Amino acid sequence: VRTHLVIAAGTQPQNVRRAIERFRVTAPQSVVITKVDETDTLSPLLSALRGARGPAVSYLGVGQRVPEDLIRATGAILAGCVLGESAGAVRISA
Repeated sequence: VRTHLVIAAGTQPQNVRRAIERFRVTAPQSVVITKVDETDTLSPLLSALRGARGPAVSYLGVGQRVPEDLIRATGAILAGCVLGESAGAVRISA
């Protein structure tokens, strides 16, 4: 069994840090970022995760259908999201 912390892509950085601290007791092994299709960039969120020494990102939710719209978060996909690639581009490269 793995524990994932689920955070929406548009979550404010201070709220990301608060969530990581609040749920640290559950020892999540990874983070699932949802609503990637509703934001322009993941840069602020990923920066907040890194600054809070949060767990690695495992999956991205790039649409409304679960589990069909969950994709594995790779370095290349995360880099594209930081650079502002659209969710459509993320889905195609997955």
